[in-house]
Amino acid sequence: MINFRKRTMLSRRIFAVTSITLFACVAVANSVWAGAIQLQSTFTATQLSTPFGIAADASGNLFVTNLGNSNTVKFNSAHVFAQTYSKSGYGITAPPNGTLYVLDTGNNRVQPMSTSGTLGTTFGSLSSPQGITSDASSNIFVADTGNNRVVKYNSAGALQLTIAPSGGTAFSSPYGVAVDTAGQIYVADTFTVA
Repeated sequence: MINFRKRTMLSRRIFAVTSITLFACVAVANSVWAGAIQLQSTFTATQLSTPFGIAADASGNLFVTNLGNSNTVKFNSAHVFAQTYSKSGYGITAPPNGTLYVLDTGNNRVQPMSTSGTLGTTFGSLSSPQGITSDASSNIFVADTGNNRVVKYNSAGALQLTIAPSGGTAFSSPYGVAVDTAGQIYVADTFTVA
C-alpha cells in the first residue's frame, strides 16, 4: 500500500491518481477526483471541511478525517459519499482487520472505530502524534512527534515496540510513518540532519 498525503488547510478536494491509486487531500474547491476524472463535486462545508487524514480499506472504501466538521466521512468503492462518523483526527488507517484507527492528536491517543461507527477503547501514551499507518498484520504504527519516537501497537492497542533510528541518534519530530510489504518501516523525521 502506498501512502501519500499533502496537507493544505484550505483543501476540500480528494484525488485518486494512477493505477496504483495515490489519494491526496489538496487545495481549491470542494470536489473528489480519480486521475483526471472528477468523481463527485459540490461538497458543502457541512460535508467536507478541512480534510486531513485519508485511508483506503481492502474493499476500496475511502475514509477521510474531516477536521473542520470534527467527523470522518466514508466514500464507498464507487467513490460516492456513504457515511459520516462522529470521530475525527489528524490521521487514519484502515488495516485488514476491518477496524479503523483514528489519530486523535488533540487527546494524544489512537481511537479505534468500527466501520459502523462504534468507538473502541483508546490507547497510546503519546505527545502530539502526527502520523499513523498499519501493516498487513493489522499492527498500528504511530509517529509520536512530541516524544521524538515511533511506536508500534498490536490491533488491540498493546505496545509492541518503540522504534529508534540506527546509529544511536534520536528522532527529532517524526511526522510521518509508512510500512512496506516486507515490514520495512519508513519515517519522515522532520528535524534530524544526516
